[in-house]
Amino acid sequence: MYSATVSDAFRLYRAGLKQCWLPSLLLALAWGWAATLVDRRLGSTDDVLAWIAQVQVLVWSSFFWKLLTAVCAVSAWLASAMVADLYAAGTGGASPVATGLIQATRAFPGVLVASTIFLVVTSIGSMLFMVPYGSLLGTLSIVPSTYLWGMWQLWLVVLVVERCGPLSALRRSWQLVEGHWWRITTLITVMVVIAIIPALVFDAVTSGMLMMLGLDNLHAPAFMTVAGILLYMLLLPLVPAALVVAYLDRQRAPVVYG
Repeated sequence: MYSATVSDAFRLYRAGLKQCWLPSLLLALAWGWAATLVDRRLGSTDDVLAWIAQVQVLVWSSFFWKLLTAVCAVSAWLASAMVADLYAAGTGGASPVATGLIQATRAFPGVLVASTIFLVVTSIGSMLFMVPYGSLLGTLSIVPSTYLWGMWQLWLVVLVVERCGPLSALRRSWQLVEGHWWRITTLITVMVVIAIIPALVFDAVTSGMLMMLGLDNLHAPAFMTVAGILLYMLLLPLVPAALVVAYLDRQRAPVVYG
């Protein structure tokens, strides 16, 4: 039995890593490939202002948005596969390595729709800050956006496990989290931080080493690239593990449908 705690999230992570390592590795490779393409577009410069100007041009280019769309779609598919594998591990199911990928492929259309709704609705506040005179509206929308972010956290697990539609998954997530918003969002936030810190430390260390060697990211030694991919492969299942234990915890509780 799993409960919505950090210790149980790590327990499921350890139990399911041998099953979800393949989608995690593929996701790490996809993110690395995308980062390489972005680095090639930006080029290398010591002028901070010139670099900022390059970033602004890139962000408003069609290339960037096409790449972002592709990466988000691939990420949604592979995150679904990790959820499927971790749920199997958490419920005592022993499945072949590729089983999660197959389940994720079946759920992919619904995952795309639900993830689009989730990202758009919960990011309204951030998007308003980019609009002239939208900072006030953006500030006012932070609280409701954050609340929705917490209430809809479990939609991916629901969609993959219960094989329902995207709107039903969002509604079911709301029902599961209701009355337990602080507990669930705290667990997810803590696991996100735990997953991010080692990656930030690694990036800082490798950037320092590359600077001392007079190299940039495109010319990093092979061992640094491999180490980075392996590190991300190990870190990526942490948040899906937290989502699954939160779902298993709330699934045991009676849910009142309205």
